[in-house]
Amino acid sequence: MSNLVLKNFSLLTISNFINQFILVFSGIKIARTLGPASYGIYTYLFIQMLIYSTISDLGLRNIIIRTIARNKEMAKSTFFVSITLQLFGLIICSSLMLIYEHFTHSIKPTMIIYVILAVYLTNLWATCESVWQGHQRMGTPAFINVFYSLVWIIFVLLTPTSSFTVEYLFKYYCYSQILQVGTLFICMFLVRGVLIGKITNFVVSGFMILKESSPYYLLNVVNLPTSSLSNNFLERNSTKSELGYFNTSNRLMSPVRLVINLSLSAVFPNISALWINKKQELINKVTVSFPVFVIIFGWICFSFALVSKNIILILFGVKFLPSVPIMQFQIWFIFLYALYCFIGTIWGATDQQRLIAKFGVINSLIATPLLWFGSKYNAIGLVYSYLIVYLILFPFYYYFFVKTLNLKLKMLKELICIIIMFLVSSFIPITTPFWERVVLVVITLAIIIKKYYKLLRIDKKVDINI
Repeated sequence: MSNLVLKNFSLLTISNFINQFILVFSGIKIARTLGPASYGIYTYLFIQMLIYSTISDLGLRNIIIRTIARNKEMAKSTFFVSITLQLFGLIICSSLMLIYEHFTHSIKPTMIIYVILAVYLTNLWATCESVWQGHQRMGTPAFINVFYSLVWIIFVLLTPTSSFTVEYLFKYYCYSQILQVGTLFICMFLVRGVLIGKITNFVVSGFMILKESSPYYLLNVVNLPTSSLSNNFLERNSTKSELGYFNTSNRLMSPVRLVINLSLSAVFPNISALWINKKQELINKVTVSFPVFVIIFGWICFSFALVSKNIILILFGVKFLPSVPIMQFQIWFIFLYALYCFIGTIWGATDQQRLIAKFGVINSLIATPLLWFGSKYNAIGLVYSYLIVYLILFPFYYYFFVKTLNLKLKMLKELICIIIMFLVSSFIPITTPFWERVVLVVITLAIIIKKYYKLLRIDKKVDINI
């Protein structure tokens, strides 16, 4: 069993990293060719696809995986019931999209049908992939995903610059998704042992699946303002170029988010087992690992912020220089996001799902008006709003994190270090030479290694590998 889990996790990790690299690389080519304004429109179409796919998905992914993992004979029934439910969800979200576009006109009428098509294909792919995950057979979808990502990057590289338009690129993306989803769909019928079992009563099965998925769906929907709707706010209150600058920074942040999510997903099963069998050992490990996580990830964000100007110039060119201050502050939002993910992972492993849901709702209620207000001051105002929201809520997250596990954390030194790194990276003059920035990064790393290596050597009794 452990070898199978390791194999599947390795396949997911490798395929995700390859796909992220391809997406970033193709995004750089597309951004440099289209320019900030057109790139803003291009990324906005994809954000709309993600928003409406979240609405029409109905939160079924985890339920599909869990149901099939527990009973393989439910695979066929769960699959067909899920895609039928999502078809109803697509009708609802298509109606919402048409109503929204009637008043806002944010997407050209000719492109709305392609966005709706992309929404359905996104959900169909996720449903098919979930069936394979339920069987713990991730090789096929991982291979297909990587293959069509390579096809996409080849297309982007070979397309003449004169043919680069937002409509042309998004239409081709939809066509490639039809082939990708179709390939996996056919494989499900050709490969034995995937769609097994009998189709049960749709009404009964559908009601049970929706009942089980409703908490996940609620959490996904309430998280939309912080995950995606901020792009809509910026589109309404600012310019297409500001959308381009904001999503340029977002694109560069995506690998960082991936590392956070994958690393925490990797330790989640172990944490869950420790909570059941060795609670005190888990508490000891968290007590040591959390400060180390804070300071190491803080240094990574500090380093990223210091060299952000050089990254933008090398990858995107002079036209995207306004993205630099956005990146410098957004990376610190990612830092807070990482801490939230760390705490959320511990809560999930220690049966604190209600606490996660409550904070999700509170976060959405506070974030939505602040993000709307911040978007009136362009992309930098939106990033400031993200930071303010997460800074307001973090003391409460931290308080309940310590309280639920009865932790004895002393974080004053780490807090001072993070504040200093934030101030230096955020307000260092933009004219500061690159070599001076690198020296700052190296000196800071040396101080951290000296401090925390000594700490871990002293505390040999506690293994931080949770």
